[in-house]
Amino acid sequence: MKTRTKYIIMACIIAVALAIDLISKQVFSNISYTRIIPYIIAFQTNGGNTGAAFGIFSKSTTFLIVISIVIVLCLIFVELMLKINTKTYSVGFGLIMAGAIGNFVDRIMLGYVRDFIMFDFWHSFPIFNFADCCIVIGAILVCVHFIFLSKSRNTTSNKDEKADKNGTN
Repeated sequence: MKTRTKYIIMACIIAVALAIDLISKQVFSNISYTRIIPYIIAFQTNGGNTGAAFGIFSKSTTFLIVISIVIVLCLIFVELMLKINTKTYSVGFGLIMAGAIGNFVDRIMLGYVRDFIMFDFWHSFPIFNFADCCIVIGAILVCVHFIFLSKSRNTTSNKDEKADKNGTN
């Protein structure tokens, strides 16, 4: 995949996922308990999450804003250094960025993150939002890339580079 195509894919993923996150938070974050898929998924407002995953760093909004900025900048730096051109990695990276930006926007604008999705069968599991789903799915895709795809892709691209240098490709 060409570098330009990769960045177009990432930008589209970020734009679409970020829009879905912000719109869904606006629409669903002020509703009372509502079953969406009975005994599986429900929506319920939790009053806002001032912490991070599972409530860690509760009431540390400023700290989490700074950490979010640092993580996003580090991810961009790593992306520019690694120059990985696979769809799996590009989609995963785009989802992670969209989720991070979505929760960052909430922290900046509201001082907390709006969570509203809950597992109806597991009430002790923390309430979460679409941005959180993006981050988790994106991280899984990036891990899949590094664990299962990067060795075979790197081997192939190394052979292609050698062939290009020798003029045999």
